[in-house]
Amino acid sequence: MVTTICVVQYVVVVLSVRRNGALGSRLTGAGWGGCVVSLVPADRVHSFVSSVGVGYYTEPMPAAAIEECLFASEPGDGAALYLF
Repeated sequence: MVTTICVVQYVVVVLSVRRNGALGSRLTGAGWGGCVVSLVPADRVHSFVSSVGVGYYTEPMPAAAIEECLFASEPGDGAALYLF
């Protein structure tokens, strides 16, 4: 049982997965602020970010502030071992 998750972070995960088309989401760093990482199909990213922003923030925020908190990135190659 997870006991360090806060309600706000849980709400973001529920919004991400159930309402906005994420294939999956997880919390990382929960308990100390943390963040939510969601796997979203490329063709749904823009609407996903917009929907989560509207659903999560209860008070209007400037678009620039939301862009600092909600953003999309693409997965990298991960760890690698280079042999010379």
